[in-house]
Amino acid sequence: MLSLACFVQRKGRQALCTNDRAVAENKVQSESLAGAEAAAANGGQDDASSLPSFAVQDTNSVDDSTAATADVEHTPSHLEVPQELQRIRAAAAAQSAARCRRLREPLRIRLQGLAGWLERFIVRQKATSALLFAFCTFLWRIFGEVGLLAAEPPKPTTTEFAAGHVFLNREVDAALTRASWPATGTKLGVNHFKSKIAAGVPEDNADVDDDALALQEALRIADSQQHPVRRAELLSQGYAALGRIHSSRGHYYDMIQAMTLALRFGADTGDRESVSNFQLMLGHLEMNHHRYSQAGARFKDALQTATSNAAREEAFVGLGWSLLTQGHDNAAGGRFVEALGWTPVLTPLNLSTSAAAVARVAVGGSCTAHHDGRDGIRVLSLAGLALAHARLISGQQFTDGGSASIILNCAVFLFHGIPTDQQEAHIWRALGNARLVLAEANAARRYHQRAALRGHRDPALAAANPNIFSCATAADLPACSHNALHLGLVDFSSGNTALGIRHVELLLSRTRSVPAEAAEWLIRFAQAHSWTQAGRNFAAFLLERAEQLRKSKREAR
Repeated sequence: MLSLACFVQRKGRQALCTNDRAVAENKVQSESLAGAEAAAANGGQDDASSLPSFAVQDTNSVDDSTAATADVEHTPSHLEVPQELQRIRAAAAAQSAARCRRLREPLRIRLQGLAGWLERFIVRQKATSALLFAFCTFLWRIFGEVGLLAAEPPKPTTTEFAAGHVFLNREVDAALTRASWPATGTKLGVNHFKSKIAAGVPEDNADVDDDALALQEALRIADSQQHPVRRAELLSQGYAALGRIHSSRGHYYDMIQAMTLALRFGADTGDRESVSNFQLMLGHLEMNHHRYSQAGARFKDALQTATSNAAREEAFVGLGWSLLTQGHDNAAGGRFVEALGWTPVLTPLNLSTSAAAVARVAVGGSCTAHHDGRDGIRVLSLAGLALAHARLISGQQFTDGGSASIILNCAVFLFHGIPTDQQEAHIWRALGNARLVLAEANAARRYHQRAALRGHRDPALAAANPNIFSCATAADLPACSHNALHLGLVDFSSGNTALGIRHVELLLSRTRSVPAEAAEWLIRFAQAHSWTQAGRNFAAFLLERAEQLRKSKREAR
């Protein structure tokens, strides 16, 4: 209807201009004809009055040319009327056109016409209009988000997660250690856990709520965050914490799922350092669950995203220990050398030559702590290099002057120079493992016992058993499995088989809710430490016990 009204108004104005032009032309034509008739009448009289003057002239004295000129000068004026009429008509037409041009449409009418055209376009081109409006809306939202980011730049997050707990990094809190969860858990979760124990609820079912449920609720709240970068930061940190909680309870696949989400949201933040830290953390958790090959893959990923020398060194030493547990001594030695800051000249690496070079440096007095936050990585690198070289020459006699012994003594001296609160349990375990390979069983036992003392204890179980520092009171079951299995291996090597079996059974008493995962720990540890005679005997026991766990799991189904 709006377009129809505009069309009628436009046609009316055109008709008005045409009518005005016709009226003007008719008026001019009438006036011109009247003037012409009057001029003709006056011209006839003038001609008649002029006849006597022509008659008195002497016709013989006027030649032909003069007569012709007189005829032109006295042409009647009514013969010039048509030319004058055309000139007047042209002037009238120009005046009428100018008047029509001056009659421009008002702005409101022109806007109505534009709206009518747009209405017809939308009606005729529905699909095109919908796509056009969708595209415009999309661009509008993008520009709005960009403007929001420009107006309020994201602030750096203040919460940092540890790179992992297998290797020392004092710059941040170590994962699943004395300073981490669940010591920092909420009082509600701890009290609830204690109440379940006091009420006689089986311990295997006591880990289905408390902190995990509280953290899941926090994740739900974080997911409602409007700012995309801040939301990604909160979710990545929350899922990383949830992954560590699942890992401490032996829930391997739940841990993998949570850490995968942490890595995905960490990538959404655009912070490469955060992604590298999450990859290192996941590598250490894989090592805790005795997934040595998977841990190596995680450390390789961390090498690709590491943005600092400390992160690269931690990734190198973690990759070295994962290769060492799989029996790749030369490759592991190369990684340990790189973690120490040396670049191998020869490829493949000559482990004996590199160990001798490191031993010469150690003899020169370079075994003091630097207190720069990376002394733990140096200790782990030296212990791993000593262990790899010792296994390479396992058929030879170990002496105090051998490269392996020198390197290990350097690692121990450096480790004792670190403050006591930074002597983490995983470093004690690494030194104890190296001592056992060098046939120092008693020293190895003391190192593993110190590792158990440094391990984090469950508050409720520790209160009930204050003098027990073993898997009976441990808060992190996978980390405790390393202490129990290494102590069992040391006792088997010393000939005390019964005590070694007791360590394993104590561990399995805490894993009734995860028998399949516990069986995986036993199998993988047996495969990694079966290269000595005592290790083969211990591996046979572990494989038999793992088969019993799997059988009980099938019967439970």
